[in-house]
Amino acid sequence: MVYLNISPLLINVLTGRSLEEIPASPNISDLPGSYVQLVAKNSKKIPSAFPSNIQPLVCKNCGKKAKYDLGHVTINVEKYKRDQTEEIDKYIQTTGYFRCKHCNSTGKWEITKEYRMMALSALLTFNSPLAEDRFTFGKNMLFDGSSHKYATDAEEYLLKKIMNSNEDSFLWNRLGNLYYKGGRADLAVAAFEYSVSIDPLQTESLFSLGMILSNIEPKEAANQYHRMLISAFKYTRMDASNLRDLLSNGLRDLFYLNSISNGEISVIPPMSLYQELQIEIPSSEDSSLNIIEGEVDSGNLESFYPIAEIFMGKRREELSGKKVYFVRKKKKRKKK
Repeated sequence: MVYLNISPLLINVLTGRSLEEIPASPNISDLPGSYVQLVAKNSKKIPSAFPSNIQPLVCKNCGKKAKYDLGHVTINVEKYKRDQTEEIDKYIQTTGYFRCKHCNSTGKWEITKEYRMMALSALLTFNSPLAEDRFTFGKNMLFDGSSHKYATDAEEYLLKKIMNSNEDSFLWNRLGNLYYKGGRADLAVAAFEYSVSIDPLQTESLFSLGMILSNIEPKEAANQYHRMLISAFKYTRMDASNLRDLLSNGLRDLFYLNSISNGEISVIPPMSLYQELQIEIPSSEDSSLNIIEGEVDSGNLESFYPIAEIFMGKRREELSGKKVYFVRKKKKRKKK
């Protein structure tokens, strides 16, 4: 059995079980989803969004001390200097998702001497090229402009929004992003899977599922990437340029999976998947890679742009005024 700290509220919202019947410290087996336990058992194979940043904290609820991965730390230096205080911990935000290892509570932490020294050391690198990758100076905000000190604060905020949203796949995607950036890919896939269960054409969640599964289950990852490509022409929650980049990253991974499987994994989605998702199969001209001139280069994301634009459908027209890579071979005129 895999034991990892999980919010009872998350299980409540995912499953509909009452909070009274959910354990105070739930187990990973309490989470629904096809990939949750698989990802939890193979977490070391999944690339992290940020480098590890382990620091000791004391839980104010139970008084016990433990080490936690803070993830990426953001310090609001300007406000710290403006307020002229020594309590620097009030101006720190962390991306790492952690709950007390002993009582599973969140949000109430006593800052240790080691933690404070870490923050003060980071301040010395302000406006310096020596600033570490694990520190940022400024303010972290969610997609809606709200700002939260800990990832668990942001989690509760998003879960409450979800509870009032009548199942919004986009909000579930944002919650999944929060978990992934927090170093909890297991929670992320639970959110992404639920997002896709609400909307099978949620392009961003499909991409994220493919990315997380890529080093664990290549065929499952390819299936999610194929769905991502098929869904792209209908997806409007990203601007066209960012959508093209998302698809290009997925395509780059698909070409890699195709290579390591000796061609067994296809880059292009199977026609049966279009039928399953009830999406009209594109014309043979649009669905063929033969119309692409040039070669893809894994080190150059833009080399995947022409293929990405094919799957964007009419959304590629929004790229006008920018550098458009979509190339269509001219049809040869028949001689009379």
